[in-house]
Amino acid sequence: MTDTLIGYARCSTDKQDLTAQRRALIELGVPEDRIYTDHGLTGRNRDRPGLAQALAAVRAGETLVVPKLDRLARSVPDARAIADDLEKRGVSLALGKQVYGLVTVLCRSPISLCHLGFECERADAAQI
Repeated sequence: MTDTLIGYARCSTDKQDLTAQRRALIELGVPEDRIYTDHGLTGRNRDRPGLAQALAAVRAGETLVVPKLDRLARSVPDARAIADDLEKRGVSLALGKQVYGLVTVLCRSPISLCHLGFECERADAAQI
């Protein structure tokens, strides 16, 4: 990973805890004071203060680190919009230990595949 790491963690409900995600980010080398969080906000909503702060803090040549893809976004369009923004700004994206140099086709394919699964899970849950 690059020298400067910015972390982002999110949990969807107030009942969930960010401790495991924070610990994972620290283990990946993100300084504790460079971790931005959203607590109790769904990933389907792109209007998240912690995400906005993380995206504003990360600069060209740096890396945005997220424990898992679904913590960053829960839809293909949002994930691609974020990836495109990072790419334009010269920012790398790390999903856990996997770093995607400037966001490339190699990153977009896993984003699309993972989010297809998320969307299917969400649709199944809505039918229950």
